[in-house]
Amino acid sequence: MTLCGRIQMTIAIFLAWSVAAWTNDARADAEPEVEVGAEAETDGETEADAKAEAETDGETEADAKTRGESDVETEADAKAEAETDGETEADAKARGESDVETEPEAEHAGETESAEDPEVEKMYEAAFDALVHGDVEAAIAGFDQVARDARDPDVRAAARELARLGRQLAERGIPPEYERDAPGPDPRAMPDELPEDDRPDAGRIEFVAGTTTASLYAGAVLTAQLEIDSFPGAVAFITGTTGAGFAASLAGSRNLELTSGMGDAYTLGLTVGVANGLLVAWPLGLDGSDAFTFSLGTMAGGGALGYALARAADPTPGQMTVTGNLAALGTGTAGLGLAIGQPDIGSDALLLTLAGGLNVGTVAGVAMSRGLDWSPQRARLVSLSSSLGGLVGGAAGAIVGSSVEDDDNALRIASATILTGLWTGFGLGAHFTRNMDPAERFLPEYAASLSLAPLAVDGGGGLALGGEF
Repeated sequence: MTLCGRIQMTIAIFLAWSVAAWTNDARADAEPEVEVGAEAETDGETEADAKAEAETDGETEADAKTRGESDVETEADAKAEAETDGETEADAKARGESDVETEPEAEHAGETESAEDPEVEKMYEAAFDALVHGDVEAAIAGFDQVARDARDPDVRAAARELARLGRQLAERGIPPEYERDAPGPDPRAMPDELPEDDRPDAGRIEFVAGTTTASLYAGAVLTAQLEIDSFPGAVAFITGTTGAGFAASLAGSRNLELTSGMGDAYTLGLTVGVANGLLVAWPLGLDGSDAFTFSLGTMAGGGALGYALARAADPTPGQMTVTGNLAALGTGTAGLGLAIGQPDIGSDALLLTLAGGLNVGTVAGVAMSRGLDWSPQRARLVSLSSSLGGLVGGAAGAIVGSSVEDDDNALRIASATILTGLWTGFGLGAHFTRNMDPAERFLPEYAASLSLAPLAVDGGGGLALGGEF
């Protein structure tokens, strides 16, 4: 029996019991009135009749008691039915909980039903592969088909975005055409090897040569400092220091990263360091062997600083050649400018001015060369052009100055023509070599490569930018 049937039966029994109880109560109330009326009409009845009436009244009370017991039994029946209804409500509650427990199962079933068709997944992967490998038209057709057939709304959204990406790439001519079956990016995009100058050991020979030359200079300076007067002893000492420098640099650079630009930077640092030491030693009060010994320290410091900066900046050989050329131009500009403006200047001021020009030119060269793509060949040609310009300017100044009687004016003319020739040669050399190929690092096949790839994420699609920077 259902819950509704039980409730209806309970209500019917309760109504029937209520009607029966109301009828008995009404009958009980009516019988005393009838008996009173009978007593009023039959005043003359005998005592036997009164006795019979008393017996009849006793029977009536027994009947009422019987009805009361029946009423009590009816109330017990109603209570039992109420308990049955309570059990029915508990059953209904249990069924409700069971229904709630089945909701996660229904959700799981919905997830199972929304699982993507394997054929659609294969179609999506094939379209993705086609887009990555450059077959844009096939990728667009595949993603359009996935957008129509997929059940998962996220998959449909991603397919629509990737199809739109393919159309944009087709309109812009990206990516370039290449073999679809080629794995990964276009194999023509990057060469198999690094540029020759950027190999980790390309500057090792320059490093060894620079250290050997510095060791030779150190041997000569230490011979004077140690007062080795014997010629065979001095030769043996210088040879020993030179050999020691060669062996140490060769062994020490075996596992050292030294590109060609790093080797050039190390050598330039040695040169600038020793030049600074020699230029400032005499103004500082050092003379003779003490000045040369001081230059050994500045040389070592300059070489270490040059290598450290090169490790951080990773310059090309062309950039380092330009830096060295500007360091020389800075020194020449400072000295020649001083000769033009003040020919009678003292030696200490001249040396300090030359040291300042050297350092300013070196710093300017480092800053300016950072953005240059000059090849080593172009940088050397520009340096040669600058030197030739200075030579031509010096010749012109000598010719013109020979007819001038005042020595100071002749020096000014010669200095001005040399200085003009140096910078004119530099400018002309840079101009006429502008169409030369850049350094290997800046060639298209070695340049930083960028690539776009589709990216699928939750709720849509996007682009991923990759490459070497």
